[in-house]
Amino acid sequence: MKVFSGLLILVLFATSCTTYQATVTKHDELNYSAIRVYPEWTYKKPKGKKWIAPLIGLSIGGAYGYQTEFTYDGQTFREAENAAIWGGVGLLAGAMVNGILFPKYAARRKQTFELSQSDKWVKSFNSTTGINYVISQKELNNTLVLVPEEKIRELRQQAQVLRNDLNQATPTIGFDELQSWKGNLQREYSVLPSSEISDLSLLISTNETKVANIDLLAKAQQLQSLKSDLNSVNVLNAFSGTNALLYAKADALTQRRANDIIFTRITDIFNQILPEEKNKLASIESGKEGIGPINTFYQLFTQKYGNLLAYEEVKELKMLVEAKKSSMLTAIAREIRLEIDNAQSVNQLETINSTYLSHVDTGNSLIASLNERIVARKQEIIEEEKRRELAKQRAEQERRDQIRKEEEAKRRVISQNNAVVDRLRRDLRIEFESNFPTFEELQAILQAYIKLINDDGEYFVSDGEYFVNLVERKGFMRRGMNNISYAVETFENSRGFTLRAAAYGAKNAAKFTNVSLEIPNPSKEMIRMYKLELVSNYRNTFRSGMNPYEDAEAGDLYVDSGKTVYEYEIDKDGELVIEVRKNTDAIWPIMAERISTNTIKVDSFSNFTDISVREGQLVEIEASGSIKLGVFSVDCYPEGINGFRYNNVDQRFNHGCLIGKIGNDGEWFYIGRNKTFTAPASGVLHLRINDDVEIDNSGYFTVSYSVE
Repeated sequence: MKVFSGLLILVLFATSCTTYQATVTKHDELNYSAIRVYPEWTYKKPKGKKWIAPLIGLSIGGAYGYQTEFTYDGQTFREAENAAIWGGVGLLAGAMVNGILFPKYAARRKQTFELSQSDKWVKSFNSTTGINYVISQKELNNTLVLVPEEKIRELRQQAQVLRNDLNQATPTIGFDELQSWKGNLQREYSVLPSSEISDLSLLISTNETKVANIDLLAKAQQLQSLKSDLNSVNVLNAFSGTNALLYAKADALTQRRANDIIFTRITDIFNQILPEEKNKLASIESGKEGIGPINTFYQLFTQKYGNLLAYEEVKELKMLVEAKKSSMLTAIAREIRLEIDNAQSVNQLETINSTYLSHVDTGNSLIASLNERIVARKQEIIEEEKRRELAKQRAEQERRDQIRKEEEAKRRVISQNNAVVDRLRRDLRIEFESNFPTFEELQAILQAYIKLINDDGEYFVSDGEYFVNLVERKGFMRRGMNNISYAVETFENSRGFTLRAAAYGAKNAAKFTNVSLEIPNPSKEMIRMYKLELVSNYRNTFRSGMNPYEDAEAGDLYVDSGKTVYEYEIDKDGELVIEVRKNTDAIWPIMAERISTNTIKVDSFSNFTDISVREGQLVEIEASGSIKLGVFSVDCYPEGINGFRYNNVDQRFNHGCLIGKIGNDGEWFYIGRNKTFTAPASGVLHLRINDDVEIDNSGYFTVSYSVE
């Protein structure tokens, strides 16, 4: 028990000698010189020499040991011996208090902060920082908001100045400054105690009307010095709007007084500037020649005074304008009636109405009668336009019906022609014991032959056999047994008819590759058969559509898709020559095919149209649809695609886009999806796809147009 008591005394000694100081784990800088701190207590080294605490511990321990005894392991220590033991323990305790022993442990000693210790902690913190902080706010998470006492003193001094000013009968503070004070209560002055903020807020709101009254009248009086011009009137007229908050806070009597000041000044200015406007109005001539000037006068009047019509002086000027114009119309009423009766469109009537019957005296009986005449004539014109539109629709329907009938008739003629061709071919085969290959069969032979044309002259044996068999099945036997030549291959039948396949130029897809059927001494029926077959299945390259009624001329070229060109001719020896030619390089001029009256198809093989324009005409073009470009079948729309410009007709524009020019020698221009332009010259409109490698393209753009 005595040992326990001794230890307790030493612990109390160590505790009483340990001191703590105010520190923070961290702090946040806030607005208006305030800081938020996260308080704590940390160990504070005792001041003075380090031997004082150990010496005191030695004394207390020695005194206690001298008066008690201590037994350990059967041996009892008394007086001096026991005093030495306890004196040593006290010495160690004092060394621990001063941090002589275990200094790192001593430095880590902390004590938890509680809000109840706030005043004590701030006092310690101020002594540490050298700044006198006061507590602005205690927060629930054991944090404090501190503000320098000097800042609080400064704010209170400023608040006192405000109190003194507002307590006067006529405060010197302005309304805007007072509004700033209201905002500052939530900002800079928010660091003051809440009770002080509430007092200031009440003081401001109590005196707000008084300050607003003083400011409103002062501002209204200041405007009395403005110049006597229209700009000043606008400033005065906008006064209540630009000072809306001031008006809202001022009392009703002050508002009326301010309005009276403003209104009086506006009236004074009107009395100075409006007489000049009235003189200008009076100088306008009264006849028809004055209509334009008075309309101009009214337009200027509206621009200058349109927002001031609430004032009687401005209303009076407006009525003078309307009265003068109404009197002018009396003298020219007959001419106006003639203009109304001769008007041919609603737009003309609207022009007459805006010219003569706008800003006039609507109560005038003459004006009323003219307005009624305009309404009646407008109804007549609308009815006439309806009749014209119905007539136009009927004409358009009749035109469509006619086109439909023509198309039906054309289909019947084509069917009849093809029936005649079939009959003639059957009869001729019997008569001459020979086949007469169709154009389509010759085209199939051409395609088989094209597969054999390449750079090295080599081909698959199966392709060669297919080509030969294809021709021989028609009754034509090949001359010679050598390898197939890219220059010319000749086949004959028993009647002396010759079928030739030839390629002129480079071996690889020569531009002039063709298959021809040569018939010596042809009969009229043979010639008729092939001519009918041409016009009934193909269209002339210089026509926008198929014409089964025409008589095919020898040497004319015909197409279907454009990749192949078909022709018949009588050569110098009188032989009938039926020929199909490869056109995958689009070397032959082909007119674009027409779909309807104002719509055509533009593909990779067409390069001009049947559209003629004159210089100065307005041309509108719209394109839609898509084509497949290249071996990879890339989708391309009229605006074209990026890249591949090395294959372009014109390098300036996107690859595959729709381009155009006027005349053979015109310069290509970009069209894309749409273009409106004035024709720079007269000539035929050329439209084509901006791609110079046509062989692997397919599809077409649908192009609608108008020329005015």
